[in-house]
Amino acid sequence: MIDCDDPAISEVGCVLVGMAEASSCMIEALPGQRVWKGDEVGYFQYGGSSMCLIFRPGVIDSFVVQPPFSQDDPPVKVNAHLATAR
Repeated sequence: MIDCDDPAISEVGCVLVGMAEASSCMIEALPGQRVWKGDEVGYFQYGGSSMCLIFRPGVIDSFVVQPPFSQDDPPVKVNAHLATAR
């Protein structure tokens, strides 16, 4: 869990997912450590991994990419703006 300074956002859950038997999630941020947008909190060894951020209901105002989705849509680039929080 990441505690945010903004009380409107509160806490954000961060789920790291190693997608193969050999993949490892290496967390380097320590409990209580202050992190800023763009700071590395850890890394995946051997690639093939993903992460999911979980927000409280009502925190996200809008998503940039909107359904309906199709295979012809351009891919979403790494570090792209995905959503806007209140």
